[in-house]
Amino acid sequence: MSDTSQGPDWQLDSDGKWYPPGSAGQPPRLPPSEVLAVQKSVRRWGCFVPLGVVGAIVLAIIVFVIIAVVNLSNSNFLGGLNGLNDLVGNGDTFSIANTSVTATWSRSPAGAPASTSICAAVKIINHNNSTISYNERYWSLQSPNGTVVHSNVGAAGGLGSGDLVAGGTVAGTVCFDDPGQTGSYWGIYKPDPLNPTRGIWIVQLT
Repeated sequence: MSDTSQGPDWQLDSDGKWYPPGSAGQPPRLPPSEVLAVQKSVRRWGCFVPLGVVGAIVLAIIVFVIIAVVNLSNSNFLGGLNGLNDLVGNGDTFSIANTSVTATWSRSPAGAPASTSICAAVKIINHNNSTISYNERYWSLQSPNGTVVHSNVGAAGGLGSGDLVAGGTVAGTVCFDDPGQTGSYWGIYKPDPLNPTRGIWIVQLT
């Protein structure tokens, strides 16, 4: 390498230095076609998209997925049984997430908020070592024709909502508008929108 040419075969490089033929110190030269390809790749995949924009797009996708999952879970739509995630039976009591949940179903019981209601007398016992939440909105009812409805929140004597300490018990009713159909109703209890486990009571009403 030299600041001036030392012979006819010496080459001037982009750093302003002269290099002898085959010099080991001479930087490698890319053919014009390869240089062009590299430049195109940099233009296409380089940092022309600000990192803030990429982060915003990723965050939007994550938020969309979370909202979709929560909305689907909150709908409590039965659609079909989820195998091990569903506790199905004709009995009154299920154990869900270390919590005993009893629901006794009937049509238009005494004290129902309307003359045509389907209600469940509910009792919840918390066997966990920590506080859990309870809410009438965790309940829904599927009619024999497949329509899913949610409870009438705020009715007198209703289960309501709140926190239940370890070992605590809460009781109340969860009522739904009666569509007037006969056959198999499915009462659905799903306390955690992010957990697929549900308790399902098959209720025969005539």
